[in-house]
Amino acid sequence: DIYAGISCGGNSLIRTAMLNNAVETGTLMVKKMPKGDLSAPEQDGKTVIAWASENGLDNSPIVTVLKGRI
Repeated sequence: DIYAGISCGGNSLIRTAMLNNAVETGTLMVKKMPKGDLSAPEQDGKTVIAWASENGLDNSPIVTVLKGRI
């Protein structure tokens, strides 16, 4: 519930972690969040995985953990 209400520079915290290569933090968030929240579209209508793909972040370790959870 808290995750959906928090952003940094207009990005969700997981997106911000990917952009800043904060792998440990991003991985921890992915592991602690409910699976439904991870696969739900964000404010821009895109899922985190779709957004990562569009922004060339497919190879992020955070995306790997995310894909493993959903």
